[in-house]
Amino acid sequence: MVASSPVRRRDEHNRKHISNVRVRTPCEVLVHDVLVHESVCELGDPTLSVYSDHRDVDVVLESQIQARECDKLALKESVIYLGKGVDVLETPDVPQYPEMTRYALKRAGWDGHEFRVYRARIEYPVMPSSVVVYFDLPAAEAPPEGP
Repeated sequence: MVASSPVRRRDEHNRKHISNVRVRTPCEVLVHDVLVHESVCELGDPTLSVYSDHRDVDVVLESQIQARECDKLALKESVIYLGKGVDVLETPDVPQYPEMTRYALKRAGWDGHEFRVYRARIEYPVMPSSVVVYFDLPAAEAPPEGP
């Protein structure tokens, strides 16, 4: 689960919101959820990419994603929009996941009903790898016209 980026609009240095999970432990399934607060403007459709980390290179910035095309794995997984609110987090992969998330958000002072939820689910993820969900940020708002 990842909270939204502090950058909400595209600018010269930020074009994407990136959420990255580094796979370092063998597992049967990876559930990578991105929760976006309703106060964040609509983002573009999410994209999922998985990169081999055999060179131990982290993916954090858009420029690093572009530089890592040679490490991109040809997998068919994708990101889906689950809906709004933590109740949509229900999954047999993680018992009591909505309850845990609701508790964590409440402790942070957030209402779990105020989040849009996007999910990437990957069975037996390649390791080491980086699983990256990214959204195109919307264009910057035009400055108000003055007299």
